[in-house]
Amino acid sequence: MLPTGRASLRHQREVFLGAVRLSGPERLVIKSTHVAKEVGLSGDTVTESLRFFDTLGIVTGARGRYAATEEGVALAEVWPADETRARVMLHHLFEGHWATDAARTALAQGPVEAEALAQHLQLGLPGHPRRGLYVVEWLIEGLIIHPDRHGRVYATSPGQVPPASTLPQPRKSEHEPSDGYVMGMCNEELRRLPTSQYVSVLRSFKTMIEQVDAVPA
Repeated sequence: MLPTGRASLRHQREVFLGAVRLSGPERLVIKSTHVAKEVGLSGDTVTESLRFFDTLGIVTGARGRYAATEEGVALAEVWPADETRARVMLHHLFEGHWATDAARTALAQGPVEAEALAQHLQLGLPGHPRRGLYVVEWLIEGLIIHPDRHGRVYATSPGQVPPASTLPQPRKSEHEPSDGYVMGMCNEELRRLPTSQYVSVLRSFKTMIEQVDAVPA
C-alpha cells in the first residue's frame, strides 16, 4: 500500500492527527468521511492516507472505518510538540515495513536518485508517480533514508537511531523562543542534517541534559 498522491506530507500528517483526535483516547472507530470533514480534504485523499497509516500500525481498520492504535495515540501526542522525538518514533514504526526493506535492498550498493528509488518502490503498484515519491519522503521523515547534496538518497543501517525513550523530554523555559532550538539549531536545520550527524546531535543533547541534571541544586 502506497501513501496518497493527492496531498503533501504535511497534509497527510494532518489526516493522521485528525483521525487520532476524533478516535480519542478510547480509540473509537470513526468514519474516514468524518476525518475528511475535520481536516478539509477529500474523502478519497483521507481514505488513501489512512490505508497507508494502517500499514505502519498507527491506525487500524478498512473500508472507510478506522481507529487509532496505542502506537498512533502515542505518536500523535508527541508530534506537534517534539518533532525530533516523533521522527525517532516513526523510525522504529518503519522498521520491518515493506518500504524500508525494499529501500534498503535497492540502496545496498550505494546512493541513487530519489526519483529512481520512487519508481522502484512503486513498481507494479497503481497510482500517480507522486505516490512513489511520497513513500521516499516518508522514509526520509522516518530517518530510514537520507538525501545527500546531489539529490540522491542513501540508507541508514538498522539500529543506528536510538529508541525515543532514551531522548530527553523537551523542557519549556520562559527565556526560550517559541520555535525552540536543539544545540543551537531549529527543527528545519536539524531535518537537513545527514542522519549520522542528526543522531550525534541527539546524543550530545541527551548527554548535556544528563550533566545538567547531575549538578546539585
